[in-house]
Amino acid sequence: MPREDPLDVVLAWLLDDGNPKRNRRDNLLMVANKHCAVAFGDHKGSEKCAVALFAAQVVSNKPVQPVKIDKRE
Repeated sequence: MPREDPLDVVLAWLLDDGNPKRNRRDNLLMVANKHCAVAFGDHKGSEKCAVALFAAQVVSNKPVQPVKIDKRE
């Protein structure tokens, strides 16, 4: 069953079951990472796909506007 709730996706990355290297968990918890970009959508072979990009630093010629996230109740 595909995960559609963002919290479920992050929890799956944290648990990282079935991945002996646990690199998803390491990326999420790495203290050097100060920025994260996430994309979620349909996938031809796996129904749904979630991708996260982590960075310690972002270099840009344009000012970056933070995204406001609605808090869950």
